[in-house]
Amino acid sequence: MKNFVMAAAAALLLSTAAQAKDFNIPSEKPVASISMPDGWTANETDSGLEGTSADSAVYFAVDISETGALDKTIPEAAKFLEQQGVKIDPKTEKQKQDKLNGKDAVFVSYAGTDKDGPATIGLAIVVLDEKSSLILTYWGTKGEEDKHGAEINSIVGSIKAAK
Repeated sequence: MKNFVMAAAAALLLSTAAQAKDFNIPSEKPVASISMPDGWTANETDSGLEGTSADSAVYFAVDISETGALDKTIPEAAKFLEQQGVKIDPKTEKQKQDKLNGKDAVFVSYAGTDKDGPATIGLAIVVLDEKSSLILTYWGTKGEEDKHGAEINSIVGSIKAAK
């Protein structure tokens, strides 16, 4: 997997065969659901869910946000990543507008570093409706993250708006 945008696009084409645990975002009054693969550590947060691969090579989070507050989203996500020891190289920024499971989405990817060295970093905003959006945050250690491509595709492909 070369970057988050490629993983998200591939997820639209792949089916999910791996076993997974389903979560509602947020758990009370859900606006969306997501599945995390077995073997991943998954924790509910105040605004969503975060998960880490068994070898800690990949981190993936989904958070709920108000659609009207999206202008603050990327800076807040970058601040969170910085607090986790992830450094973004802003010169490597790539943006793409697309659909994710039928919803409008903006994908932003970067190169950078984490505690283990070079890393791929991705952020995405998925607009569910006029009130709610999902913020996806991803980073993976280069070389190691490739082992988790199918799992990442299954996570991204599992994201669905609540009915």
